[in-house]
Amino acid sequence: MTRYFKEHTMAEFDDLKSHEEMWDNFVTLVTYSTIAIVATLALLFLFVA
Repeated sequence: MTRYFKEHTMAEFDDLKSHEEMWDNFVTLVTYSTIAIVATLALLFLFVA
């Protein structure tokens, strides 16, 4: 019973860890996208102004 519980918990922990990595990747993607958009807008503004 204890061994089953331990294995089950470890499996869920691994699942949580991969979910966390996925979230980190998502945050990184959003951050870079935001930076790219802001930089593009700034360049456009410079060219127009």
